[in-house]
Amino acid sequence: MILNCLEGKKLDLDELAFLDFVLIYSEEFEGPRNLHPVVPNYLAELPHKRSTLHESLDLFISRGLINKLYDSDGIVYEANDLTHEFVSCLKSNYYKLAWKNLIWIEDNLYNLKFKYRSNINLVRLSDDY
Repeated sequence: MILNCLEGKKLDLDELAFLDFVLIYSEEFEGPRNLHPVVPNYLAELPHKRSTLHESLDLFISRGLINKLYDSDGIVYEANDLTHEFVSCLKSNYYKLAWKNLIWIEDNLYNLKFKYRSNINLVRLSDDY
């Protein structure tokens, strides 16, 4: 969903893990309503998202739903034509709430990446590598 919303953008695993966290806990980043309630130590989820997300990305790649590219910055991921077709099939209420948060992320991407750079680095420095 994130890559589809940010069509044309290439994101690395750490950026995707961070944006997935922002998608779920957007109120904590001065955004719209959270998708999930805040639980104690919710920040501890951030470093662990990386390994789970990596497995999900591999599944999407194996089905041709996203592209994995190698560039001067390392491995990045991007949406493709099938990404949009797949996401257009999602109709649940959860997805509709998530879409509002995704639009907010799209509108605030630069500020999120700049202001919360240390959170992205937390993902990079996690023990889950």
